[in-house]
Amino acid sequence: MASGSTHRIITTTDGSTERWLVLEIRSWKFAFAVFDGTNLLDWGVCRFPAGGTPAAIRRLTFFLKAYTPSQVITRCVRRAKHVSSKRAVRLLRGIRDELERRSVPLAVIARRDIREFFARRGCRNKMEVAALIADRFRPLKPRVPRSRKPWDPERNIVAVFDAIATAIAFDGIQEATAGT
Repeated sequence: MASGSTHRIITTTDGSTERWLVLEIRSWKFAFAVFDGTNLLDWGVCRFPAGGTPAAIRRLTFFLKAYTPSQVITRCVRRAKHVSSKRAVRLLRGIRDELERRSVPLAVIARRDIREFFARRGCRNKMEVAALIADRFRPLKPRVPRSRKPWDPERNIVAVFDAIATAIAFDGIQEATAGT
């Protein structure tokens, strides 16, 4: 994911690279990022009607056919009692079922683990994480979201940065685990 070949992300033991599809699941959209080795191939946001799990699964199916990922990665959705969280949990369940049907492995990483991973790198909030990501992936530099007030809505691009952060943290945690 970093430019250059010194970073380990998504490299197998035989030196070949894997293709990852990373999802950031929300109640009415999901952001995605596709990695091939250290290269960020594609990214974006797919919106669908609230509770539109079938529409979301159709979009996911398109990505699975177009990119043929060796693994799909996401982070846990919030388990809050709010209706939108319940929709996101239902969507994750539908995604899990579709991936299982297609024999594509799904890795789910805890939100806390991602936060802790970036905290150890000096990032205290989403804006600092986004800046770190933009330093690694230059095409995202002009898309770094501005700071917002609590009452301002979050821009869609933030979910893309969250997906990429999930990939970076997942890889870093795997690397640390393999080293112990």
